[in-house]
Amino acid sequence: MHTEFPDLWSDVRTGGQAEISEKTVETLLSLHSVASGEIRLMRMGKAAIPALRSFLFRREPSGIYQPRCAAVNVLLTLGAYAPLREYLLHESGATDPVELMGDEAVINAAARALSRVREQWVFQLLLDLARSRSSAGIVEALASFDRVEAIPVLLTALAEDDSGPVAQKALARLDAAAYDPLITTALAPLPSARDESETSLRRRRRALEVLAEAQLSTKQGRPLSVITADCSPRLAYLACKICLHFAEDKERDRLVTRLNELAAHADWILAMEIEHCLQARG
Repeated sequence: MHTEFPDLWSDVRTGGQAEISEKTVETLLSLHSVASGEIRLMRMGKAAIPALRSFLFRREPSGIYQPRCAAVNVLLTLGAYAPLREYLLHESGATDPVELMGDEAVINAAARALSRVREQWVFQLLLDLARSRSSAGIVEALASFDRVEAIPVLLTALAEDDSGPVAQKALARLDAAAYDPLITTALAPLPSARDESETSLRRRRRALEVLAEAQLSTKQGRPLSVITADCSPRLAYLACKICLHFAEDKERDRLVTRLNELAAHADWILAMEIEHCLQARG
């Protein structure tokens, strides 16, 4: 019946009592049989944990990550959280970009897997990790807890290419608790308004995108009016869009004039967004 791995199936039949080697894990989780290998290892039970841990920590210069991600899934299913925690905390020592990319994929998988354990120690671990490394998987795992304590880390992650969109969605879910920190972020070009970096522009843009869909009070939103004169057309547009929600007649006319100025020099995507914004406001 089990012809694919006849020499390994004895481990399952003996209830996982036989010694399970790293080679066994490697064979079961080979790329052509990951799914069936996971099932077999789960059936072996806790006897498979030491070999799975050893396999997880193994260096992989080729960058192939799927088998180790499968090992993460099995460890989670077996309730072996300690090896996952250890893996997230350890330094791989890799320097080659290909190997580093593979390790990053496994780290992301381990963070996402461990986030399914909804306990305080997991949240704290992810929070500590995200403060020093904002990989997409770690930020996503942290964000899944929807905790206000994560707001400072999520604000920092807004600047990142890979984790920024995840952080943006998480901050939107936190709703009013995130509004004031987002406003502070949007008002802070770094290192300065004259010499703002690309990462700062990205962080402020994403903060404004969240605020543009929020229900800000007039008192909250008014400080953002200074951004309507920003040299970045995208930031100026988003600030105008926000301020139109509570602007009185004179201020509204100024904002409409500013939006028309931006549209005249914008790329076609931004120009279309500005047109839609003006149409929506009548």
